[in-house]
Amino acid sequence: MELNRHINDESIQVWYDKWLAEHKETDLIYAKSKDGPRLEQVHFIRDTIASLFWAGIHYDDIPNSMPPREDCKEVATVISEHRSKSVRLPVYSLTRQDIGLQLTLRYNYYNWKLSVLSSVPVEADFSGLFYTTPPIEPEYTGDSLSDVYFEGFPYERIFGYYCNDKCKFSAEIYSNEALYTTVFLMMRSLGAIKPRIWHTEESHRIELEESRKRRERAIAK
Repeated sequence: MELNRHINDESIQVWYDKWLAEHKETDLIYAKSKDGPRLEQVHFIRDTIASLFWAGIHYDDIPNSMPPREDCKEVATVISEHRSKSVRLPVYSLTRQDIGLQLTLRYNYYNWKLSVLSSVPVEADFSGLFYTTPPIEPEYTGDSLSDVYFEGFPYERIFGYYCNDKCKFSAEIYSNEALYTTVFLMMRSLGAIKPRIWHTEESHRIELEESRKRRERAIAK
């Protein structure tokens, strides 16, 4: 299954560079640090979730970002924006063609919204991480997957509950830890995360040699 890029795809680092420049002199309560404006959620997606998402792929094999940040890897892109707490925030997209997986996410200081599109069923036990079935009395509890709650999402990336389609589903997740665990279980289900195996001296030698050759190929490019 070919996973299409969104028409507004922009490297996460390019988007963030622009955001930092635009907010350099601002004092945002929900987006600041001792060193100035900062979006913690961007760092979490770029550095933590992306590392998990790209499991099994050598760093050198991850595509480079488009100019002007071709010095960075395109581990994620920004496809849209939304606002919460008076802060302009991104909608993220992470795509791996090799395993046929695409994630779309946003965080609004209350919760994460996640949409998953996979070429094969994601078989995992998500108990306690998010609602995998529709509400029993939606007129009483509301429906967390109503499209009005997916701020900034392209309509075609808002799906139903996991129980209805394990290849195409959405979820509401309430913490970074729960999101990390959800993505971990997905990547393990799809074979990107494998059991840890102890090295032997020979297997380590082979790995180092392959790494050396990979670096040489990268330099030759």
